[in-house]
Amino acid sequence: VKAAPPRAAEACARQRDDALAEAGGAIGAETRSLVRRIQNAFALFRFHRAKAAQAQLDGAVRQLESRPDLFRSRAEPTAKALEAMRSCVSSSQAPGLATVNVRVFRLDGGSLDALGATGGAGVYVRVEGIPVGRTAAGGTLRARIPSGPVEVTAVVPSAAEGMQPLA
Repeated sequence: VKAAPPRAAEACARQRDDALAEAGGAIGAETRSLVRRIQNAFALFRFHRAKAAQAQLDGAVRQLESRPDLFRSRAEPTAKALEAMRSCVSSSQAPGLATVNVRVFRLDGGSLDALGATGGAGVYVRVEGIPVGRTAAGGTLRARIPSGPVEVTAVVPSAAEGMQPLA
């Protein structure tokens, strides 16, 4: 994988920040949804999934157009910022991916490092909110992720059961 110059990712990060700043003027769940689309688009770009990133931004524009009352005077600048970000993620190459080995553990309040037994198989691992896989039997996962600082989240699937009688 030929790594792109860091300037490409920095330019798209600036476009993301501009879009987030413009979208921040509305209120409620619609704004959170729009912000989530912008963040997901940037994460997908970093994962070398430009078409999926563009789709997220297209969805954000459609969302903006469907609810102009929420954005009032910010609708046009927000749409322009989203289009600039879309142009950046479609024309720039993201920096190279890195390989990471993830090991999950159960929390143990009785130990000094708070780590208990391994998490086992089936733990969902996400990087920047993007699913990258599930752990194997030993609680490990090897994945390709964007280089640079990232947020890794592990989610243990629920073992809860529910029952509802039907009349």
